[in-house]
Amino acid sequence: ENNNDQEQFNEYSTDEWSSYADERYTSISYLAVQVSGLFIKRFHRTKRNIKALLSEILLPVIFIFLAILFIKIAPDDSNPPPLILHPWHWGKPNYIFQSISINQSSLLSKSIQQTFIQSPSLGTRCMTSTILDTQLYPCDSADAGYYEASTSEEIMNALNNVDYYKTRISPKCDCWQTMQKCPIGARGPLPSFDKTETEDTLYRLFGYNISDWVVKTEFLEEYLMKRFGGFEFLLQNDLNSIDLLNETLINKLMYTISQINKSTSMIDAAKVAALFRVYPPQISVNNFS
Repeated sequence: ENNNDQEQFNEYSTDEWSSYADERYTSISYLAVQVSGLFIKRFHRTKRNIKALLSEILLPVIFIFLAILFIKIAPDDSNPPPLILHPWHWGKPNYIFQSISINQSSLLSKSIQQTFIQSPSLGTRCMTSTILDTQLYPCDSADAGYYEASTSEEIMNALNNVDYYKTRISPKCDCWQTMQKCPIGARGPLPSFDKTETEDTLYRLFGYNISDWVVKTEFLEEYLMKRFGGFEFLLQNDLNSIDLLNETLINKLMYTISQINKSTSMIDAAKVAALFRVYPPQISVNNFS
């Protein structure tokens, strides 16, 4: 009896839901209904949470827009303009120095030294073929020339106290706590200088201790980014060549070796001595930076 009741119930249920079963969606229609349902569900959910809408949709759009905007206004670095390198970017004047003995320097050293003070002077600024803007970097030959510097009595007394003119070492600077602080007289007497056509200053440091002067002027404010080294022209060398080993010494060595080994060797001492011959340079220039 129970089985009969169950069968009757199933038949009744099937007849009742048969009309709904006929209206079910299949295939693409079923997928479209599912997607539309998800969108409707998402709409009602987002409508109840405005902050989520702003953070998930509007903010990313705003950031993307800003990124595109900055890319558009950024400069084009694909073809940057050529950069002209020269020492006059940091204003004027620039400082260099030279040390040359007027009476004892070689003719070649004197010729090199003259190129600093004669036209077109330093660099390519005053050349007719210069690529620099002549309005920004003019050449002034009116003030070019030699200027004598006078040393005060106070500085002279400080130098005499350390016997500067014998040792060529000026008063010591203090580097114990901070950057070096130098007393009066450090760096030696005030040097004379040449004004060049490029409006730069060329110090004449003949008779100075170059190392002492360079170290003790390194942190002066007037030289920061404005001093570009200098040259020391050494004294003329009268030696044509220097033999590290001469023929006499080589012959003595070969004789001693032959006595020990009881053999004779045929070695040309003149050719061997030539291998140990040194020729002094004709250009005597030291560069300090």
